[in-house]
Amino acid sequence: MPYAKSARNLTAGSLCWNHLLQTEDSGMAKLSDRIRSMIARQVKDRGIVVWYDPEKAYAGLIQNLDLPETAVLQYADSFFRLRHELESYLEFVNSEQKPKDGCGVAPNVVVYVPMERGQTSFALVEAETAGVVVEPGAETADRNSRLRVQAESFFLEKAPEKAGHLARQVEEGLLTLEDLDRISEEVGSITSGALKLVFGAASPLESIIEFASGPDKDEQISRKKALGELRSLVKSELGLDFGDATSPEDARRELRRVILLAEFTASISETARPSTLDTVALPENPVQMDALKHLCETWRNRVDFREGYVEAALDLEHAAGISQLPLNPEDVETARTFPCIENLLVRFVQDCLLEGRLDEAMRITQLRKNTFWPRELPELLLKWSALELAARFMIEAAKVRKQIKAHDYSVSEMVRAYALFSEPWMMIDRLHRHWESRLLNLDPDDMEEDRLEKLTAKVRRMYSDFADELNRAFVDRFRKAGLEIEGVLSQSRVFHDRVAPAMTKKKKTVYFLVDALRYEMAAELLEGMDKDFDVALEPAICSLPSITPVGMAALMPGAELGMELEAVKSGMCVGIAGHLLKDRKSRLEYAQQKIPGKVMALKLADVLRLGAKRKKDLKEADLVIVTSQEIDRLGEDGDDYAETRRFMDDMLEQLRRSIRILAKAGIEHFVITADHGYLFADRVDPGMFMDSPGGTVVELHPRAWIGKGGADANGYVRVSASELEYGGDLEMAFPRGLSCFKVKGGVGGYFHGGVSLQEMVIPVAVLNGKGAASVGATSGVTLKLEFGKSAITNRFFSMTATLETHGLFESENVRVRAAVLSNKKEVGFCAMAAYGYEEGSREITMRVNEPNALTFMLSEDSGIEKVTIQIVDCHTQLELATMADVPVKLGI
Repeated sequence: MPYAKSARNLTAGSLCWNHLLQTEDSGMAKLSDRIRSMIARQVKDRGIVVWYDPEKAYAGLIQNLDLPETAVLQYADSFFRLRHELESYLEFVNSEQKPKDGCGVAPNVVVYVPMERGQTSFALVEAETAGVVVEPGAETADRNSRLRVQAESFFLEKAPEKAGHLARQVEEGLLTLEDLDRISEEVGSITSGALKLVFGAASPLESIIEFASGPDKDEQISRKKALGELRSLVKSELGLDFGDATSPEDARRELRRVILLAEFTASISETARPSTLDTVALPENPVQMDALKHLCETWRNRVDFREGYVEAALDLEHAAGISQLPLNPEDVETARTFPCIENLLVRFVQDCLLEGRLDEAMRITQLRKNTFWPRELPELLLKWSALELAARFMIEAAKVRKQIKAHDYSVSEMVRAYALFSEPWMMIDRLHRHWESRLLNLDPDDMEEDRLEKLTAKVRRMYSDFADELNRAFVDRFRKAGLEIEGVLSQSRVFHDRVAPAMTKKKKTVYFLVDALRYEMAAELLEGMDKDFDVALEPAICSLPSITPVGMAALMPGAELGMELEAVKSGMCVGIAGHLLKDRKSRLEYAQQKIPGKVMALKLADVLRLGAKRKKDLKEADLVIVTSQEIDRLGEDGDDYAETRRFMDDMLEQLRRSIRILAKAGIEHFVITADHGYLFADRVDPGMFMDSPGGTVVELHPRAWIGKGGADANGYVRVSASELEYGGDLEMAFPRGLSCFKVKGGVGGYFHGGVSLQEMVIPVAVLNGKGAASVGATSGVTLKLEFGKSAITNRFFSMTATLETHGLFESENVRVRAAVLSNKKEVGFCAMAAYGYEEGSREITMRVNEPNALTFMLSEDSGIEKVTIQIVDCHTQLELATMADVPVKLGI
């Protein structure tokens, strides 16, 4: 049974107890005094104290605990020995088997065990039950002996400006109890005297940073003659001396020099440092070194001080010739002081990629891309983003090529591997698309044009080799399987199997027919939409040849019953049940005849500017067909490679916005599909061109010949219309791999029509809205935007966005879209983010309380004097944050 707590009979030692405990209220000089008093109070109240100390933070204190009339027992190497020593304190009877005097009163004993309580196998359970347990993390503060907690609490009273910093150093194992005792005796230089009058309640490190950042306090420092105190503070906290300059301006220049050079030098191992840095003074001990690193990190990351850091680092980088030092890239991987190190490592990573050291390139890229300078200088983030894409692409492409060689996949397995594997092959196409898009924003001069050209050539060559090898294997297996792919939805059944059943159930449905929406693009389009919709995506196989007239016709009702290919004056035409479907108009007229109920047709641009009349018509429609021809039209007709690439990026954003607009207008069911995919390279190697079969040519595309007769050749496969289950007597030929037929006017980088996974695997996405319950406003969060400059001076600029949570419940991540507006017109967009950015949709997944560096690009800048940055919640379409009237001063 536990001993009684109330019957503490203090003897002559009562005065000692009272004196010891009174020091707790009168204020203690050292932390160890506070801990001793805490243990003394527990002994006084409960008698037996079992003190677990797994961190061995109090091993020194326990040797001199010296409490009145109190035994101190320590675990050494055996619990049997410790229990034997403790046994006499727990006995109720004496050697004569008679009750001891005061046996109902606990003895005064402290049992110290330098290990986790859970590691003792309950060896001291009797003592714990009879008395009290003191250990790290105890539920009550007066029994929680965790050194970090005790230190923070102690210094909050004694020197609140240092409490958080010291607690962090304790947590990181840099400060012991003995160190804290020494600090507690020295602390106070910033809490009194001239520096207190200048910097107020700021911590020592914050005071140093504030002075180093700019001249705001110079006048006060001069008036109070506080430079001497500041020197002493820097010496005490950092172990550095910044000289005897008499003016604040000169002192700041020297302080910046010693701090930044010390941090930079310390980031390089001693054996790798250039001799030029041998004279740089470094902090004298680990605690001061930690304080220096913490100071520099705080200086870089505090919005109110960041501009001063950038100025200091750029000035010193130039003055000290840091970029000219003979530095080995591997030796400065963790250095963050100067921006020139980023450029050194960028060059190194480019060389790694060119030499095939892909894992090393990826490691350094991921290490650097979210550090300070890439967040501060958008051009650096562009570089690292591009290099990460290149590395990921090269790693994944090599992996898939190895898989293709190692396994004899069937044609059905190849389709599943491309679209449905946990690491689908389609990701190679997506990474290549992203790389090419990122490349458009890079300045060759910034990346060293020669290296960038070589890297670009290597990436493009690897993509061509991958696509050629993949698709030669696909053509062979497709031919071997009799031109059939079992277990995969046919394009001609999409309307019958995925659209018609919803209409039968009276679901108001939108049928998106997106020309050239490649499967990987659709997969990216749908990412993150599961908050608002139940989402399903599956592959289907498009009807050959993979061109718009055939693919769009195959998506019409009745296509599952059969189609005919007919030669007409203008080329080839597709027929369904006697109806010739030549173009969008004829296809929509046919759909309106065959589909029961009211059918409404819109173009994608109509949805994006949905007016009151169209909203009314939407309510009355049973099926809404939304068509988009933008990707294919620009890809085939556009002469500007860069414009086509940029538009593809815009397209996914427009589609996602259209879906959300229609959902808000009351649409619950969506089916999204395409007529065909595409292949897109910067150019086709001249060696990949070949003559077509000739004969009677009905239509000739780079990737498809349609006609009659002509020659056979090993470079292409020929099939009849009947083999593809079409009516009519036409024949078709399709090049193997990436080869193309020679056509009038030449071939650009964008093409389709043939037999390849990229051209033939199309998406069928089905979305069902989760209902009005999911459309409420984002609650409990706000988004804070911070811009550390007075104006936008570059087409690329960065802002820091932080999603902050409020209320009782933890909020989820939030997907947002960011735009740059001028006179309500969109003139820019978010091109990158430190985390959570989706290349295709340009949406960003913001994590709660984790600042994100958003890099914006002005797509228009002519005549713009100021802009508004707007952040919208993609889920609710409500504005989360705005920063209005930001000046634009390009060229400054």
